[in-house]
Amino acid sequence: MIADNPRRILQQSADKTESYISATIDLGRMRQKRNDSRNFQQRRHDLYGPLSDPLTKGTPASRKEVTHK
Repeated sequence: MIADNPRRILQQSADKTESYISATIDLGRMRQKRNDSRNFQQRRHDLYGPLSDPLTKGTPASRKEVTHK
């Protein structure tokens, strides 16, 4: 199953066997929903450090430089 925020099923397998499904997800909408989320706003930056830093536009997550304080 592929779901969109909040609670909308975009694609679901026809049966309970292993299968391939795909869906188009609006990443801009997902980012906005996450930024508006109370859970996201209340995250503990002191515990998660660089993991909770937003990625800069156009920077892949695998190439973001991580520095420890």
